[in-house]
Amino acid sequence: MEQVPDISIVIPHFNDVDHLFRCLASLEKQKTGTHVEIIVVDSSDRDITEWVQKRFPSVSVLHLHRRTFPGVARNIGVQHSKGDIVAFIDADCVADGEWIQRILESMKNGEYVAIGGSVENGLPKHPIATAEYFIEFGEFMPSRKSGIADLIPSCNMAVRKDVFKKVGGFPSLITSEDVLFCLSLRKHNYQIFFDPSIRITHFNRTVLRKMLHKQRELGIGACQLRKRFAVKGHWLAKFKISAFAIPFLRIYTVVRKVLRNNFSCLPKLMWTFPIWFLALVWYSYGFWQGHSTPQKGDLL
Repeated sequence: MEQVPDISIVIPHFNDVDHLFRCLASLEKQKTGTHVEIIVVDSSDRDITEWVQKRFPSVSVLHLHRRTFPGVARNIGVQHSKGDIVAFIDADCVADGEWIQRILESMKNGEYVAIGGSVENGLPKHPIATAEYFIEFGEFMPSRKSGIADLIPSCNMAVRKDVFKKVGGFPSLITSEDVLFCLSLRKHNYQIFFDPSIRITHFNRTVLRKMLHKQRELGIGACQLRKRFAVKGHWLAKFKISAFAIPFLRIYTVVRKVLRNNFSCLPKLMWTFPIWFLALVWYSYGFWQGHSTPQKGDLL
């Protein structure tokens, strides 16, 4: 009989084989004696199945014929998974050496059905990558204390599969799918736990143009999310002109989250301010566009 894995790991991927191989190599080196299933859900322009399985023969690849949102790709991976616990990591991340073991240890008593971990900056000396890190992951720094959380990052998350299916998985959104997923968990009275020892390292963008494009994309998704659901800040989506206030509102949010978790980041936060403020402006521009941008199903 086929052995049921102790944990299934799902990785959404699109056109970034170098990062994906680095991620898979980190999973291959995990210090664990458990049976692990790894599923890559790939929507790249070219089918990478043969490349992946030649280097990592135990990894399963599901190639999709059109590009999909990461949340939708994760849902597809869960549908094909065999483990009772499913963990998510992104292709541009590297897992800490005991990542899998710490997930299993945190979930073994059954008290929490969903657990998230910390995100380390993979390029701390690069100003653009660091600016993006502060904006996107300042809330999930390794220096944050463990405890009950309202939100955990989808790039470093583990959940019991039966619960994942019960709450409907990730929504079909261009971004912020983890916000709505965690909201669904809380609505079902499930507690979410943040454990900083469950750590991954994220490699942020180093090209300003690409970083700004991503922030604009995030802004569009944030607007669409708030137009459809009563999440935090949903009032901003009622009036298009409110987009002009977003950069200034988010300055406070970014600074508060980063300094609350690690006050020693203040000099670097100030040094990179022009870059991440520009990124917030592009995010607000995307939020403005989100009022008139139609939702495109599960396509990017």
